[in-house]
Amino acid sequence: MTTFSRFIVRVADLAEAEGRSLRKNATSLASSIVLVAGAVVLCLGGIFAVLAGLWLLLSESMGSIGACFVVGVLAIGMGLGLAWNENRKNL
Repeated sequence: MTTFSRFIVRVADLAEAEGRSLRKNATSLASSIVLVAGAVVLCLGGIFAVLAGLWLLLSESMGSIGACFVVGVLAIGMGLGLAWNENRKNL
């Protein structure tokens, strides 16, 4: 009977330790997700500002249609480059 009660106590201790570990890891994961989401928003805003500035610069010299074309091609190229780089990393 004492062996069985020791077993129950050890299982309870293990469950408590795993619960503490899970809480610590879940908190760390949540803070990482929030930081990454903030970084993505800032990066997208920065890319938008750079492309808008480039469009304003080009629209004075080649007109708005040409500026839209150049900025659109650059944006597509940046997106394809990022996708290709991510695909290459996952192989």
